[in-house]
Amino acid sequence: YNRISRDLEAMIIQQPPRSGKSQLGSVFFPAWILGRHPNWEIISASYSASLAISFSRQVRATMRSDEFKSIFRDVKLDDETQSAEGWKTTKGGGYLPVGVGGPATGRGAHVLTIDDPVKNAEEAESETTREAIKDWYRTTAYTRLAPGGGVIVIQTRWHLDDLAGWLEAQSGSGDGDKFEIVRYPMIATEDEKYRLKGEVLH
Repeated sequence: YNRISRDLEAMIIQQPPRSGKSQLGSVFFPAWILGRHPNWEIISASYSASLAISFSRQVRATMRSDEFKSIFRDVKLDDETQSAEGWKTTKGGGYLPVGVGGPATGRGAHVLTIDDPVKNAEEAESETTREAIKDWYRTTAYTRLAPGGGVIVIQTRWHLDDLAGWLEAQSGSGDGDKFEIVRYPMIATEDEKYRLKGEVLH
């Protein structure tokens, strides 16, 4: 696929289930981005549209909270575009939730987040499903990025050739964008900055 820019900011976060990755990456991070850049557009994808819309509600609620308002005093939501299926700020930025495999037409993205593109190990074992997700990434999601935009893929690894594995392989071979890889296995496989080999994540 044609890369938008070699300077693309791109990251893959790999963590086990129930380790807080969605709360950080799909709720607090988009709210923080829109707090700092209320004119930016975010597209947030997950394995189902209903889960993506659930994240949309949580981001919107975070931005309505007193804590958020105390930090980002000048950032407000546009009262006329407050549907959980897509909303905007008064500065023209906004948030669009989509299901992986679904359309994202009519909107661009300064930031694209993809949180758990497959539901479980069973789906990840399907070569047809894996190839469909890659094709959606290449032909739909990636094409919505603004020049210099950023991509974050957040997922539990279920298969070596899942979206994260494929993007990492492309990155390593020089055929794709350069992704920063952040891995937090449930049990540390080596000494890390904040835990020793053999220690659990929680």
